[in-house]
Parts: sequence; structure tokens; C-alpha cells
Amino acid sequence: MKLNLGSGYRKLAGATNVDFTAALEPDIVHDLTVMPWPFEENSVDEFHFRYSLEEIGHSPEQLLNV
Repeated sequence: MKLNLGSGYRKLAGATNVDFTAALEPDIVHDLTVMPWPFEENSVDEFHFRYSLEEIGHSPEQLLNV
């Protein structure tokens, strides 16, 4: 599986787009600061995580978990 984490409006073709805002219509709605993430272990081959770290990690613990 290829993931695009924190996709927002920048959806990637051929990837599973993940965002916490349902209004942006991602493939999966999930807050990335909430663990565990909703993916099977060893199921991800590639991930993209652009322009998203500043949107998460509102505390040091959240950022370190990600």
C-alpha cells in the first residue's frame, strides 16, 4: 500500500490519502496523533508525509509518537 499522510487538498493518485478533516474527502479519515494508526502491520510499502508535521505534534508527546 502507498500512503499519503496528511493529504489535505494534495491527493496523490494511486495512494491511500489520509487526513483528519472529513470535508477534504480523504480515503481514510484519521487523526495521525491518535495511535495506533488504522493500517495492518507490514502493509505499507511507501508513504508520503509532506507539509504535515507542523499540523500535528501540538505537544512533544504527540510529535514523538508520530
